Amino acid sequence: MLIRRLTTVDLAALQGFYDSLTEAITYFFRPWADPNEEVLREHLAAGAEGRAVVWGLLSDAGEVEGHAFIRWLESDRPSFGIALRERVQGQGWGRRLTEALLADADQRGVPEVYLGVNKDNPRAIALYQKLGWTTVGAIESNCPEGSWRMVRRRPAADPLIRPLTLADQAALGDFYGALPEAVTCFFQPWPEATPEVLQDHLAGAEAGHHVVLGLVAAESSGSGRPGSVEGHGFLWNVDTDKPVLGIGLRERAQGHGWGRALMQALLAAADARALPEVHLTVLKDNVRALPLYESLGFERVGETTFRTENDSLCMMRKRVS
Repeated sequence: MLIRRLTTVDLAALQGFYDSLTEAITYFFRPWADPNEEVLREHLAAGAEGRAVVWGLLSDAGEVEGHAFIRWLESDRPSFGIALRERVQGQGWGRRLTEALLADADQRGVPEVYLGVNKDNPRAIALYQKLGWTTVGAIESNCPEGSWRMVRRRPAADPLIRPLTLADQAALGDFYGALPEAVTCFFQPWPEATPEVLQDHLAGAEAGHHVVLGLVAAESSGSGRPGSVEGHGFLWNVDTDKPVLGIGLRERAQGHGWGRALMQALLAAADARALPEVHLTVLKDNVRALPLYESLGFERVGETTFRTENDSLCMMRKRVS
């Protein structure tokens, strides 16, 4: 069995597929009132022209055993449909065909895909839910109980952890300008993150005095517009015997493990430079950060003052040999 895109050369095989469907299948799946040759030719042409995503499950003999599609891509509600011949049902082909179709749609940047499913089709509903669809309302259908409308939204791309350069100065300035007091009460590396301060910071990284990393939103990321800095981490003064680590995240990027990932990237950079120690300070009442730092090998070595006397801990992490 082969799963691939269908093209206009598959017209006869696709017609044979629809001619073979039994009433038990068409009760649940009827994308056209009459799937004749003209209708299917237009459907395949839409796939070739990028107006639809059209995939099939084909036997070794070239017969279409399953057909899945997303049509009306140019609309605000692209519509999904799938059916298999009875002889190939119950073998996992429906899921595999749907996954291939959705991967194609995600690569094309289709933001949402809708479907309608009869309420008395629990097998299909369970599959759709596993693949990311959620119910958004009820619709009328040929099913006496009615049908559900479901939507599946394109998964957000994970933000990237990468070095920040002078080209990122504006985005880094936006990051600091957007931080609320709930963040700056714990993370404020400078009294004021002015353009001059940030330029000096990034220039120092390019000169090798610091390591400066950013958590940067990728295209289609749910955590910010592409290129926006969602987190900032640094190792200051890596050319001295007391490099200092700092890290901060926007509120919307917190709670997803990105703080740990950014810390690990910074510590990996420290180890790659054979830095014997890395230092940081943390407010004593930052109960969220303390366990993270300790889990990454930092130990308490003293106290210091951030805003009030001895309100912070000095921590140190020795190089992992």
